[in-house]
Amino acid sequence: MEKQQIDMWVMSNNDKLLPEQMSQIRSKLEQISEDKLATISFTELNSLIKLKSPTTMLIISILLGNIGVDRFMLGHKRMGILKLLTLGCIGILTIIRILNRTVSEIREIGTLELLLKLGCLGLGCAGILIIIIDWFRVQKMTKNYNFRKIMNILDGINN
Repeated sequence: MEKQQIDMWVMSNNDKLLPEQMSQIRSKLEQISEDKLATISFTELNSLIKLKSPTTMLIISILLGNIGVDRFMLGHKRMGILKLLTLGCIGILTIIRILNRTVSEIREIGTLELLLKLGCLGLGCAGILIIIIDWFRVQKMTKNYNFRKIMNILDGINN
């Protein structure tokens, strides 16, 4: 793979990686010996390394993030299972509502109910905030996933 092909590959995958990662990948591609690079063409490298689009992952996170599909696709199995079991924030809020009803049935003081409602409202707002923060994080997590995948493949080619 020549310098021009490396530049073309880097430019075609620019949106799928962080800027600081691009220079590391470029130097890694330049370090691979010519005889190993001669066996791999630009199109073969693209077919070998199937990168995930951060924009697509954001859409998947918005639509199916509550059941953990985004985490499973990024290889975060534990977080995917946790989100699947709790249905994201919805499961947590359901548990809070059940606790609220139970406590309100045995309440002795009127202020306890007010404190519980305020607490549930605060937890609900915190849950929504966590979901929105997660949407912002999923694109960077996708780019880091792509970087690790490329580096593992390039390390395999180098050895």
